[in-house]
Amino acid sequence: MGISTRTSLLLMLLAATVLAGDDPIDLLIKSLGDKDPQVRVKAEEALLREGDRARDKLVAATRSPKLAISTTAQILLTKLPWSRSGDSAIATNILKEYGNRSEIERTGILHQISLSAPDGAQVLVRVLSQEKSPVVQWNVAMITVMDENWKAATNVIEEKNASPPLLLLLGRQRLASGDMHSAKPLIQRAFETGGDSTTDTTTSMLLTMYDLTASLDLHAEAAKLLERAIDRNEGDGFALNRGNLTEAWPANEVRAKVTWHRMKDAELRKDEKAIEQQTAELLGHQTTDMAIFLDVISTIQQSAPADKVDTYFQRVYARQREKIAAEPDDPVHQNDLAWLLARSGRKLEEALSNAEAAVKAKPAEPGFMDTLAETKFRLGQIDEAIEIETKALQLLPDDTFMKEQLERYKKAKASAKP
Repeated sequence: MGISTRTSLLLMLLAATVLAGDDPIDLLIKSLGDKDPQVRVKAEEALLREGDRARDKLVAATRSPKLAISTTAQILLTKLPWSRSGDSAIATNILKEYGNRSEIERTGILHQISLSAPDGAQVLVRVLSQEKSPVVQWNVAMITVMDENWKAATNVIEEKNASPPLLLLLGRQRLASGDMHSAKPLIQRAFETGGDSTTDTTTSMLLTMYDLTASLDLHAEAAKLLERAIDRNEGDGFALNRGNLTEAWPANEVRAKVTWHRMKDAELRKDEKAIEQQTAELLGHQTTDMAIFLDVISTIQQSAPADKVDTYFQRVYARQREKIAAEPDDPVHQNDLAWLLARSGRKLEEALSNAEAAVKAKPAEPGFMDTLAETKFRLGQIDEAIEIETKALQLLPDDTFMKEQLERYKKAKASAKP
């Protein structure tokens, strides 16, 4: 059969497909793998004329087992216009040449649209649902600034069939609007079902994802993301930028965080064997992370030998003393040491000295006042603890933790009455 004959046949088949009510795009995509180059060219031209209507099926075609079809589909996707007739002029202009840009550039383009275009939320959700790169999808879903205005845009996302990054975007929008109840399972599902597709994201993005899962107590997912980040870094630690501060995470501390998250996950599942295993592993990490120590101390005291608990405490205590030695007038370090000692019930006179110094340096700091109240409580000075915590709550009346602290002190006072 000659070339012109095959091309004519393609056109006839397309006409018949239309008459039969079938979608001609399916036949055109199949023709991308035809051995006749002219048939392939005609199919490509026809698909480009279909424009945005062909996009979803071209995205699916990129996963075709036939190399000719998958490769050509990827090329055609870069040539399709990413804007639509109803898009704002700003979004339309920014989306020019979107498909020809690198992954980093496409991430930046979508971030720019979300910040500057009046229809940025709607356009971003639409483009992200059509974007074939998992790296772009995850990065944009994670860094997009969310607020209540995104509700209408994310409402078009179908939870049942959404990709993991779109689930993450939807979950973050719910979180931004204060609906943690429905946000948490969406974000958990995103990382549970899409964890493997985050393998190409940067270490920085993995750590951003980790921060989100850790803040929601999604400990199993947090452990996986953090372990992937440390493995990518070939066993080294991290230097994380936290606002204006650079926080060092040595490798052993990162590994300790992974173990701690697994321990917390085991506690949620009430898996006693796993708790025991992770506790033993945590003791072997030589961590000096105060937050981890205070979180696990009650569990460790019940299951580990007293000498190991003491060794663990001394290691964390020595690290806090080093910070004070380096910056003796820093009230944050003084407060942190006092909190460590008060919450662990050790060296309470030293805790009191440091807590009082921190409050003296910053008398209107509610967190420092809370530490002083806790120290007073541990020393048996319950009335003073109640008075100080009450003043702290007057400065920060919506703080849930301090409300619980005050209630705890009042209950202790009531139970102590003869």
